[in-house]
Amino acid sequence: MKNVVTVILAAGKGTRMVSNMGKLIHDLCGQPLVKYVVGASVDCGIKRNIVIIGRDAEEVKEVLGDKFEYVFQKEQAGTGHALMQASRVLKDFKGDLLVLPGDAPFLTPDILKSLVNQHKETHASVTILTAVLPDPGSYGRMVRGHNGEVTKIVERKDAHLREIEVREVNSGVYCFDYQILQELLPEVERRNAQGEYYLTDVIGLMFGKNLRVETVVADDPTVVLGVNNRCELAQALRIFRERILERLMLSGVTIMDPANTFIDLTVEVGQDTVIYPYTVIERNTVVGKNCTIGPHAHLIKTKVGDGVRIESSVIEGSVIPDNTRLDPYSHVKGKSRQ
Repeated sequence: MKNVVTVILAAGKGTRMVSNMGKLIHDLCGQPLVKYVVGASVDCGIKRNIVIIGRDAEEVKEVLGDKFEYVFQKEQAGTGHALMQASRVLKDFKGDLLVLPGDAPFLTPDILKSLVNQHKETHASVTILTAVLPDPGSYGRMVRGHNGEVTKIVERKDAHLREIEVREVNSGVYCFDYQILQELLPEVERRNAQGEYYLTDVIGLMFGKNLRVETVVADDPTVVLGVNNRCELAQALRIFRERILERLMLSGVTIMDPANTFIDLTVEVGQDTVIYPYTVIERNTVVGKNCTIGPHAHLIKTKVGDGVRIESSVIEGSVIPDNTRLDPYSHVKGKSRQ
């Protein structure tokens, strides 16, 4: 994607997770939360991706590797402040800036392409990804004027009663004309409930200056869902698990009880394998064809051959040859089972 740079906001403290581990490092179906967002950006064809890091900087860098640019945000003073830090490495950039929250695992390359394409086609100053939610909760509200134009984005904590009732929400995903954004960021102030520099305040400034503000309203509201606490992490896990199991079933795998089967995104399962309830398969495990797995099986980093039967057992870091039948309650770790 030409003349587009992505900035991923990954410096937040994530205090609502109530964890000694950074929010974006938490596992979601086999990979850290932040990798979903970065992966969506890379897969939509954007070559330059800048990651804003803060409190858990080293952990984020370790997870993502050295293929990305990193900018350190010493003081986590809001999303607007994060973009101010990014300006240090974007001094000579003249193009479109895609801004993504690091905690939005349902973003897809297709929705990002759609956002950027509409932004370019309409020559907008900013294009915002939004969605209509039945319960908008703590998301920022999209406030529109009489003609449907976006006048501002108001955070839930700063919203008036009528604004709270708005169900169209801000995803935190934006495509900006970077030169215009750079001109307006110095005008953003910290006069809000959080005492932070809100990037959303730029939208109100744009409206006041008669600049073009566009939106893309997501058909699937799931794409805007973020993860701020463990309840939302569990919700995301449920959605991902349902999608993983559906994909496997459509590929020829029998899942006897999807509500009680847990399989990572990183797992491969062969055709005509049957998986019984209370089975957990994770961390790059590969299961062959015509196997019977479970009930009560737990497979971790394991390669299972064809025609294998595993019941009520834990298998970790092992290779199980074709046509093996493991005795119930086996515990195999770190070796090939003959």
